[in-house]
Amino acid sequence: RLPGFPAAVVEAMTFTYEPAGYDFVNIVFRRAGTVIPLVLVRRRLWCLLFLHLIFVALLYFDVGNINRFVSKQAHLRSSQIQVLSGMNSFFLVFYISQCYTRYMVNHRAINNVFRSSHRFFLEVCSHMKPGGNKTIDLVARWMRLSMVLFFMEIRGKETQPTDWVILAQSGVVVSAERRFLERLIPPQRSLVLLYWMAKSTISGYAAINCVGKGPPVLWGFIARLNEYDDAQRTVHELINMPVPFPYFHLTQHVAIVSLSLWAYGMATELSPGSTLLYVLLLLSTVGITELGNSLTAPYGGQRDTQFPLHTWFRMFCQNQDFLLRCSGPGGRHGIRGCLDKADVLWPCDRNLSDATNVIPPRIESGCCGSRQLSQHSASDATAPRPRQEP
Repeated sequence: RLPGFPAAVVEAMTFTYEPAGYDFVNIVFRRAGTVIPLVLVRRRLWCLLFLHLIFVALLYFDVGNINRFVSKQAHLRSSQIQVLSGMNSFFLVFYISQCYTRYMVNHRAINNVFRSSHRFFLEVCSHMKPGGNKTIDLVARWMRLSMVLFFMEIRGKETQPTDWVILAQSGVVVSAERRFLERLIPPQRSLVLLYWMAKSTISGYAAINCVGKGPPVLWGFIARLNEYDDAQRTVHELINMPVPFPYFHLTQHVAIVSLSLWAYGMATELSPGSTLLYVLLLLSTVGITELGNSLTAPYGGQRDTQFPLHTWFRMFCQNQDFLLRCSGPGGRHGIRGCLDKADVLWPCDRNLSDATNVIPPRIESGCCGSRQLSQHSASDATAPRPRQEP
């Protein structure tokens, strides 16, 4: 697992489910993976419930002849509370919508970090393998080290000596690098590792002989590294720019005032059903606000809404290791080994009757720039392809 992720958090991250597999009973009586555990530990839930029970007790026992006072001067109709409740609903819907939008934007941003790394190594491997395998391995180790440190940084966790021990045991950092990096602050580590990767790529590319070697290819390598760095900076910007606090404060304030008025209004009914309805209203409203707050912090907030970075990183390493180790088509002879074999150039030539299943529809230009689809004719589909002589 990644350093900084406790075992309990790793096991509970991002509950995966199938909507079609949940019926009424499973939804009503399920507690794990829901917002209920988060709501039950919030003080405002119990404070508002306690406030409602105080109103019920005062009215039920008519303390200080309070019923007469309520009926003449402090009677609050439900229609009056509904005005504020409607405004509260509008604020909550807009707030949860913005929080979920930010959640999806964060999802795309953090996955772009993985994709930018894949793009870099796809380009590097295409030009530098097999002569530059050692350089590629060194750059890959430093990039994974930078990603692990980046994940710890966005979770707001300081790097501890035990974390460096885990990194050393996993083989992504050596002793000399650790002694140098652990004295730096996170932004400095990121820049130093990016510099190491760029210098190693330049030196390794200069030391090998490959087809099409030149400055444009080297510029492409550095551009891919810059894209990787930009992807990390984008995640930092999203974290440092949350939902504006005035709107967050207004939403929470309106919700609390609305729930307080309902605590008093439902207590005047002196009915067990009113208390039950208030409890359900309380759980729903507090649950929505807490869910929105959790969606705005997918890296270190509620466990069930955290991104499974440990799982994504493990899959990322497995996929990238295959790219770094694969020899490509043709085996040790390279792509030339495939080009010298005419029988592998057009696999569908062996069964021309099946070629119509793989030929896409032809796209023709229509009027006003529109595009029209037309199927290939039978002669196009069955026309033999020219074979290349060995």
